[in-house]
Amino acid sequence: MRGDYTREEALSRLIHQEPNNQICITNQKVIDEHLHFVDAILLPIPSPSKEIPNADIVMQGKYYSIVELLATRLHISSLQALDIFYNSESYQRIVHRLGDLYLMSDAYIVDELMRELQKRQG
Repeated sequence: MRGDYTREEALSRLIHQEPNNQICITNQKVIDEHLHFVDAILLPIPSPSKEIPNADIVMQGKYYSIVELLATRLHISSLQALDIFYNSESYQRIVHRLGDLYLMSDAYIVDELMRELQKRQG
């Protein structure tokens, strides 16, 4: 591990993920001896304004769940949680499909919102 996350933070992030049989190799000798670069491909980056058909209907349900979870977690009204969500960097990343946050579980996104709020508060 490069030290990007503490062990606890890494585990808390992974709890919201579906198992997908990933392997983490932490021994440099194994990496040097057995892993070799094969090929690289350039993936297209969607423009922030690019619309994804029928996504709005699905995403509205996701937004509702996120707001309700956030309200429960912070012990605030749904309206206050809605304001926090719609004014967050996380919401901008989701709505413009910047990165893969929009693919994550609602609980994972709420965890990201909580981290964002903690960073804002200092």
